[in-house]
Amino acid sequence: MYAAIDTSKIRCLNESEFGACLHPFKPYSRRREAEPRLDSHDDDPELLLFVPFTRVVKLKSINIIGGHAGEGTAPSKIKL
Repeated sequence: MYAAIDTSKIRCLNESEFGACLHPFKPYSRRREAEPRLDSHDDDPELLLFVPFTRVVKLKSINIIGGHAGEGTAPSKIKL
């Protein structure tokens, strides 16, 4: 699936660091790597991601690995 993502056009609203929206999209073999990561601004924890694909895809599942060891933070909801 990673090969079908148009990474040059990924956009995010409310990311703490500009360009960090590219960080969570990795090849399957690197999915467990914690860094680099995508964080929202402290005052607004909501992230809005726009992820365009280069071809028609059929999503059967999605894998979200959230939270950071020792920090106690993780997404409480996701809407697709």
